Amino acid sequence: RNPEALDAYLRGKQISLDTMDEAVDMSAVSAFNKAIQLDPNFAMAYAKKAEALIHAAQDAYDVGARRHLMAEGQQAAERALQLAPDLAAAHSALGLVREIGLLDYAGAAAEWRRAAALAPGDARILSSLASLEGLLDHREAALSAARRVVQLDPLNPASRTGLAWNLYFARQFAEALTVAQEAKAMNLDTTRLELVVAASYLAVKEPTKTLAMFTAAAPPANDRWQHFFLTM
Repeated sequence: RNPEALDAYLRGKQISLDTMDEAVDMSAVSAFNKAIQLDPNFAMAYAKKAEALIHAAQDAYDVGARRHLMAEGQQAAERALQLAPDLAAAHSALGLVREIGLLDYAGAAAEWRRAAALAPGDARILSSLASLEGLLDHREAALSAARRVVQLDPLNPASRTGLAWNLYFARQFAEALTVAQEAKAMNLDTTRLELVVAASYLAVKEPTKTLAMFTAAAPPANDRWQHFFLTM
């Protein structure tokens, strides 16, 4: 592998860890483009470029720009698969394109399942698979993937948060609370976690605790979450 191409790829990968901003996403795309320019057959660079483009599209405000970025992301993911049909990252990238860009959830699930089969020890891929299986109401498959994520990444409280949500949607409220409390004990404090705790308390008919979680999860300035809890 071209050392300069590898260096550019690793820089792009590092940049992409700090997303949630279109400019940052596009900076990662530039690094991946550099890697591809130096090594046109660098399948992993194409796969990561596809992911960065989809994330950039999510962050873009202009509809035209969003569509363009999604199309570029699809091209990059498909090129990665052409170069390396058995590359898990290429299938996960195309899964992301289908899920977010095309709203083709069945097609996305097929790609995520293939990625998971190729990389059964990749917690990130399995976490995405669990989320999509849950979205498709494939509860047992979602729970199986989510439990495997916790096994693979036991020190990451976000793994337990994902499992807690899948347990909640599977109507296993008591276990959802237990797992969510485990995540809280690991010093995780996010709105997503507080929400699953509150929703589970409500499901087991403990409105007082639900209200307490509402206060914790939705500070007075956060009208969006206040409205969410009021609908519960």
